[in-house]
Amino acid sequence: MTEGQDELIRLYEAYMDGSDEQKNDVQQGMKNLWQARYENPRHERFYKNVKTVVEGILRQEPDEAESCSVLSYMLQAQEGVSKKERTYYMLTAAHGLGIGLVSFLAQEDALRLAQQYEQMFPKRERTPVQRDMLKALQKRGKGKT
Repeated sequence: MTEGQDELIRLYEAYMDGSDEQKNDVQQGMKNLWQARYENPRHERFYKNVKTVVEGILRQEPDEAESCSVLSYMLQAQEGVSKKERTYYMLTAAHGLGIGLVSFLAQEDALRLAQQYEQMFPKRERTPVQRDMLKALQKRGKGKT
């Protein structure tokens, strides 16, 4: 595991460890989602830190295995996290930061990740970032990038 991978895992684990105190009040709906970044800057800080680490990994031009490992971790990190938790949507937003890694994936890894992604995130529930990630994985899986 590279230093970048270790740092990324550390960021995700620290963020998710604190997620139990950051529950959404379902009655507040979308209002809570938008206020979350102002009430607790840890969400924005997490996103910025992940962006910095992923940019560092991309500068190193990762091999196929490292790209697959990092991207798999990022995409599956929110598995088991309820949509009622504020962390869910920031973890989803972080998927967009991994799109640059897709071009480093082996074609078969991209296909496998696309299939897993489709199963994890049903079409009717996908956010724009998730749709973009799935398109990138599918395109790479067809050898178009």
